[in-house]
Amino acid sequence: MPPDNTVLQLKETIQSTTGIDPSQQVLFCRAKLLRLKNKDTLEKTDIESGSIITVIKIAKCATTLSCKKERRKSSFEVDKTCIELGNIEIQVLGFETESLNLKYECLVLAEKGPIFPDDLKLEFKQVKSKIDSLKLQLESLLDTLDKLKISQENLDYKTRKKKLVNKIITVLDQTEKIQCTSQ
Repeated sequence: MPPDNTVLQLKETIQSTTGIDPSQQVLFCRAKLLRLKNKDTLEKTDIESGSIITVIKIAKCATTLSCKKERRKSSFEVDKTCIELGNIEIQVLGFETESLNLKYECLVLAEKGPIFPDDLKLEFKQVKSKIDSLKLQLESLLDTLDKLKISQENLDYKTRKKKLVNKIITVLDQTEKIQCTSQ
């Protein structure tokens, strides 16, 4: 796509191939959540030409999460804990996708080898480095969740937090099991 296209135009292109409405798309690039405005041009984003964009479809009802809202002078203040948990959920989905992509990379490398045979060790080393980086990001996310304070009476948030911790541990275990070594 040309760099002067907008994020909305990118989402519309994605919609034409996936059928996912732009309002339901959450975009990731290099396993990182893209926080973009629809009017931003691709030139102003961190999306490099040739990048792989991962799209996650969110349900239309996702805007009605069980977030507590408080009325304050004709405006609403959304509970920050709800937003933080939602952001972490999205990050976990991106990391899970990245873990699966790395496993696939290792399998392809082990099966077919690199384009240039002399690069085999280098390519395995690069994938191993990506795996180590992903593990650090997952551990950091666990620390973030650990520091998130949730009151004892808020059982919904405590349940969401517990499910997130379990999901992160599952993805971390899955990532640690990736066998990426040259034969």
